Amino acid sequence: MTQLITATATGRLESTAPTFSTKQSRRDFYMSGTEGTGLFIVPIKADGRVGYRVIDGGTRIRVRVEPARNGASRLNSTFPSGTWKQPSDGGQNRYSLVIPNSQVELEKVLATVVAALVEKGGSVKINKETPAFARDLAERVVLVGVAKSLKVPGSNAASRWTLDTLRRKIAAF
Repeated sequence: MTQLITATATGRLESTAPTFSTKQSRRDFYMSGTEGTGLFIVPIKADGRVGYRVIDGGTRIRVRVEPARNGASRLNSTFPSGTWKQPSDGGQNRYSLVIPNSQVELEKVLATVVAALVEKGGSVKINKETPAFARDLAERVVLVGVAKSLKVPGSNAASRWTLDTLRRKIAAF
């Protein structure tokens, strides 16, 4: 996938439609959205997928979570009604949230979503073709979970470790 989301000097994100480098990448990381535009950037696939795209002329970002089949009920507490659009809205199996166009805000939301999707373990695929900030954030959340499950010494503080530190400590364990 060729990534066409860039951060401006003000921290706002701009985007155009992604293009995929392989059929497998398209199958794993394509998210069409309600309008079928295919403009969502999908950094991770685990117990569902999370995607985001710039909307409203660049002023806001829509974050969309598509749980794995029958996974919506497990995620309800992470994505509360009133804040997140619920799977029952419009008969679609997805959650969605609109936030201001800010990389900082997006990182906060992605951290929560990725943690919820990888919470149960199982297979996790990180999209290496997404913007570095989203890819690194997804990898970091996954590795914090790995460090804790392996009981790597000091892993109670793993959420404060850098991505490089996480990689190094897990590899050395």
